[in-house]
Amino acid sequence: MDNAEIHIFIVTDDSDSKGGVSVYVEKLYETLVKEGVSSSLVTYKNSINARIIREMLSHKSIVMHVNGLWTPFLHKMTRLAISESVPILLTTHGMLDPWALSHKYLKKKIAWYVYQKNDISSVDIIHTTSLVESNNVRDIGIKTPLVMIPNAVNMHSKNRILNYRETKVVLFLSRLHPVKGLLDLINAWNSIDTKGWRLIIAGEGEKKYTKLIKNKVNTYHLESEISFIGHVSGREKELLYRDSDLFILPTHSENFGLAIAEAMSYGLPVITTKSAPWSIIEKDDCGWWVDVGVESLSKALTQSFNTPVIDLQRKGENARKVIANNYTWPVVISKIVNIYKQLASKSI
Repeated sequence: MDNAEIHIFIVTDDSDSKGGVSVYVEKLYETLVKEGVSSSLVTYKNSINARIIREMLSHKSIVMHVNGLWTPFLHKMTRLAISESVPILLTTHGMLDPWALSHKYLKKKIAWYVYQKNDISSVDIIHTTSLVESNNVRDIGIKTPLVMIPNAVNMHSKNRILNYRETKVVLFLSRLHPVKGLLDLINAWNSIDTKGWRLIIAGEGEKKYTKLIKNKVNTYHLESEISFIGHVSGREKELLYRDSDLFILPTHSENFGLAIAEAMSYGLPVITTKSAPWSIIEKDDCGWWVDVGVESLSKALTQSFNTPVIDLQRKGENARKVIANNYTWPVVISKIVNIYKQLASKSI
């Protein structure tokens, strides 16, 4: 089946335009267009109906790619596809991981029994991004066929230049959310000698939690060492990666960790936890893959601060190689398109 013979409706909830799902969906759409795959972004503000589907079916095979769970809009689009016999690929984006399920537990439990369990059981294929995420889906009793394809990032033309400046930068770039382990990071930072280093925290979160984190920094009198710069994107984010020396994500739960892959693509060594599916960081000497908690973070930060610049650069180069060989869009998109074609052949 040729790329031009299929059309993909990429469905996402657009309530969080700065979140990881939105970033992934936008890049997926952009890459599909480059590959000549007919595609449409479907959101609450730009929805579709049965008439549109039937018109498209008159000259193309259709696949609906649903990104995420729980929202009424995603449920509505899933039922629409089922009613029109359109095959569905569901990307769960870690929303069935234990920590995610425990967040707003009561609302999700109600949704699970009202519609979500039936929706998941009715889709054709579930797409996960790691073995950990696949196991989490199976652990809650879902028998739907699975395909594991990692997320992808862009590679960048040049390796970073060795940085011998007096003060070096540790970068945290993610949502400001309890699951990301920021409190552990602040407590670890306070417990060690950080001379010659500063921490930049990039991202936004709920006001209450953001205030909690900033208050902790103030309590420890770390304002001169730790900066909050808010949400960054585009050229600003690129420059931030290029001007940093080490990336850290002390997460308590991660189905993939797109920011980790992004940082590695820029040649940054990484510190993250074993709650992120990145054992390759340890295996291929790209940084530090440690247990969750203040003690292990303190140890990893101290080791990284005492690592010669040339060795940090080598770890960063190893990180780039890992991304280039496994996690770029040209590598990943071919796998996703093959799944689309497999599903589309059912709708002919």
